Amino acid sequence: MQPESEGVAAQALARVSIQGEAREVEQGSDKARACREAYLARFPEAAPLTGFADFSFFEIRPSRARFVAGFARAKSVTAETLAKALVDQRGQTH
Repeated sequence: MQPESEGVAAQALARVSIQGEAREVEQGSDKARACREAYLARFPEAAPLTGFADFSFFEIRPSRARFVAGFARAKSVTAETLAKALVDQRGQTH
């Protein structure tokens, strides 16, 4: 979601809703370590939580998405279109 700003209604903010299948990432796997590293790069204060036995990462394999550019401006997109939009100019996925 677009960051909130003063004077802009929440319904007018750009956002995306993703539909897909969620799968738990196997704890202790290379993928789980990569997820933890990426997560803590964004939320470093959450480090203690990732050590709890019941803490898990999940990956979502998108099937489709709904992009809302603001009030009355929306578009549905396929998983392929979403994947292309998430690749930056250097070819890296976000």
